[in-house]
Amino acid sequence: MTTAAAVELLGPDVTPAMIYDWVRRGLVSVAGRDGRRSVYRLDQLQAAELATRGRGRHRSTPSAPS
Repeated sequence: MTTAAAVELLGPDVTPAMIYDWVRRGLVSVAGRDGRRSVYRLDQLQAAELATRGRGRHRSTPSAPS
């Protein structure tokens, strides 16, 4: 599955930059090539999305000292 197809299938919370980051972090590996485009396995993409869901999106603010 190409990056564009993965973004379309996995929904609006997944971006091409996220997929490239997952590859850089070793959560997803390139399964092959379609011309110049990288191809990924859907099961790896879904696992990476679940593993990183919610991380970095919501930051709690420390409570003010009393």
